[in-house]
Amino acid sequence: MDNWNNKQKAIVQMVCLLLSIALWFYVTNVENPIKTQDINKVPVQLMNEGVLKDSNLTLAPNQQFFVNLKIEGTTQDLRKINKDDFEIVIDLSEYAYKIGANKIPVHIVDSPARVAIKNNSSLTLTIYIEEYVKKDIEITSDINIIAKPTYYVAPIEFSNDKVTISGPKSAIDNVASVVARGEEYNLSETISKSYHLYPVDENGNKVDNVTLSQDTIDATINVNEGKIVPVKVNTVGELISGIRLKDFTSNYKEVELSGPKEILDTIDVIETNPVNLSNITGDTTIDVDLKIPDKVQVNLGDVNSVSVTITVENESSKEVTVDVALNGVVDGLNLDVTNKTVRVKVIGYEEDIKNITAESITANLDLSSYTEAGQFTEYPAITLNSPNDKVRLEVLDKVSFNLEKVVTETTPTE
Repeated sequence: MDNWNNKQKAIVQMVCLLLSIALWFYVTNVENPIKTQDINKVPVQLMNEGVLKDSNLTLAPNQQFFVNLKIEGTTQDLRKINKDDFEIVIDLSEYAYKIGANKIPVHIVDSPARVAIKNNSSLTLTIYIEEYVKKDIEITSDINIIAKPTYYVAPIEFSNDKVTISGPKSAIDNVASVVARGEEYNLSETISKSYHLYPVDENGNKVDNVTLSQDTIDATINVNEGKIVPVKVNTVGELISGIRLKDFTSNYKEVELSGPKEILDTIDVIETNPVNLSNITGDTTIDVDLKIPDKVQVNLGDVNSVSVTITVENESSKEVTVDVALNGVVDGLNLDVTNKTVRVKVIGYEEDIKNITAESITANLDLSSYTEAGQFTEYPAITLNSPNDKVRLEVLDKVSFNLEKVVTETTPTE
């Protein structure tokens, strides 16, 4: 019984569906009534865009130009309509513009005759205008260049140093540089070729909506076999008194050069700018620029200097006690010495004074000029037994002595 009821329901539903289709077919094909229909995102063509640049204006980037149409026609006609049947334009030469939003009427140039556009009189489009900017910008290399071992690449040479970029201000403001891009591997000789140019932002990403005055650039990549030469560190001036140079070294004893062969053949050494020794007061490390000839590259990456380490030695001193020899006592005087030794200060650099002892020094005091009795103090004369102009002596003490007349006893006469 249930199966029979289910079959009856299915038959009724099928009959209803067939009647609905028949009714729809009748209405649309026999009656063919008038209906209204929306067509969205119908493209709009902008004409005479070049006139904007005459006023230093341009379209803002990333805009899409569409309008929505409300059309009326028979059911059959509406079914056949699509967006491509409409030609809608804005003639940019007909209006004055300001930077920012501009609401402009659109013109329907062509549409199907069998339908009517109900919102024709109210169709407008908002377009956004920016300042049109042009400026020159330097071309830089983003070409990945790898030479064969022992060959070196000189800075790339472009046929032009700059290129003109133009476009909406918002896009131009994002351009950090214009780069030439490409890849060259295993080079052993100079090459010349063209490379594509790209406007990029500070992160190296391409900036869209920017026009270049040229899309490519001719470049010459000079490749030369290198040469190794020693580094000579130049100096000027003298160290201040009391210090002397102990060690003077560069972090690079030699460097690799690349450049035209005829120039490299004339180079036997690379010198530095002079180091002013009079400014040195202690141990220090300083960076000194290399004196690099024109058209020659030093293969130290982006560095054109060497690091010079300067080690200096300060003078030192020590004291020794030296015996004093007194001589030349005048006849008729007796000598009485309070102290026969003096302290002597030995001054010089450690290496020069370390072996100086009291036995290395002679101290003399000549008394021949003392002809009268009395108490006296005097510095002795001191000398090194082995002369050394790197060592200085300074006597710290005086010798104290007494001179007394010799008393002669007279024998009485009988």
